[in-house]
Amino acid sequence: MTWLCRRCSKPMYAVTGPDGPKAMCSGCSQYVDCARCSSAECGDTKCISCYNKAVAGEKLTPSAPIVPTEDQDL
Repeated sequence: MTWLCRRCSKPMYAVTGPDGPKAMCSGCSQYVDCARCSSAECGDTKCISCYNKAVAGEKLTPSAPIVPTEDQDL
């Protein structure tokens, strides 16, 4: 499943580092597993929980996909 940045609509990718895919989430300000926007100008980071909240808050149609919290396939 492809995540799209909620700010600029570019694809997001899993953050990788020495402690795994963790970074500071821009939504909840916690150092957690998350994804980063592929746009260098944007660079937004979101964890699964905050990404889902952002998608759900846009009042999309019921058929719109929301990343399940147990599915961490970024």
